[in-house]
Amino acid sequence: MDKHTFDPERHKMLEDGGSWILKETPIWDYFSRPAAEAYNKLVDEVVKANTGITNQQAIEKIKEIEKRLDYRLAGTTYSEDPNRRLVTERQRLSALEYLNLISPDEQGVLDKLRHDFKAAADEVEQATGEDRIAIEHGLDTLLTYNMAQNLDEAKEILTHGPVVSGFEKSKDVRIPDSKVNEFLSRTFGAAGLRKAQLGRVEKDDNFIIFIAKDRFDEANELLQRKIVSGGGGVLIASNYDDYIKAEMFLEKVDNPAKVKHIYKVRATAGDSGGFSIIKMRNFATERPEDFDYLNDIDLDNDNKKRVYMLGTLAHEVAHRLED
Repeated sequence: MDKHTFDPERHKMLEDGGSWILKETPIWDYFSRPAAEAYNKLVDEVVKANTGITNQQAIEKIKEIEKRLDYRLAGTTYSEDPNRRLVTERQRLSALEYLNLISPDEQGVLDKLRHDFKAAADEVEQATGEDRIAIEHGLDTLLTYNMAQNLDEAKEILTHGPVVSGFEKSKDVRIPDSKVNEFLSRTFGAAGLRKAQLGRVEKDDNFIIFIAKDRFDEANELLQRKIVSGGGGVLIASNYDDYIKAEMFLEKVDNPAKVKHIYKVRATAGDSGGFSIIKMRNFATERPEDFDYLNDIDLDNDNKKRVYMLGTLAHEVAHRLED
């Protein structure tokens, strides 16, 4: 029998008299049979690489490093996305180093990752004076949750504020992304934007429909018919015609002229790992007179549209500060 094969007799009882692998666990738990076999193999390797330790001590050593790094060495599949792997690969290699299982080539990769992350954290700390632990956590979070596309972008967010995109390519009235960034910086300051924990501010031309929980069945039918995308309480129509089709279905009318819910400018904000992303959607309304706060705004004037769009962004950032 291969020494790494799962052996229920050899691995059944450990020094504490308890059962490790064969302990009954919920079906969703990561100690599946393949994971159990991988952990048994790992225990053997740790015992071999660390003179004088027992199986039980090897297990405790593995548990300790997994908890410290928040990284599981078996039973969990991590994303292959390059920016996320900057974090997960550093965690994996750090665990192998602690267990004395890292190869020379892997050590070189780990040293490079550590150097890059340290350099980024040093720059942010020097520029902002923020807490070092919070900076390191922020870099990891921005990469892990896809708020930042690389380490330099994560560093930029923690130093100066969110990445801005999509405004200068919008079909609506356009604003250079750099001008949006400048407006946010001048309005809230770098410290205010850091406090708001904004990761990204983006613009697209989609139409948003908010759905109450008791109408999720209708929302699912629209999704199945591919009129909209999204899910849950937020549906997204990529163009005006699909927006009207969706509203006609939801309002149970057979003529676009009977649609009562006329869209307006929408901006949505979501949280991912503690950082927020603000998305401004389609900027339009068919009957501005229906909205009293638009009475004094000439929405045919592009400059006034730009001002209103920026004001809407400021409103969303203020919510993040309020939170």
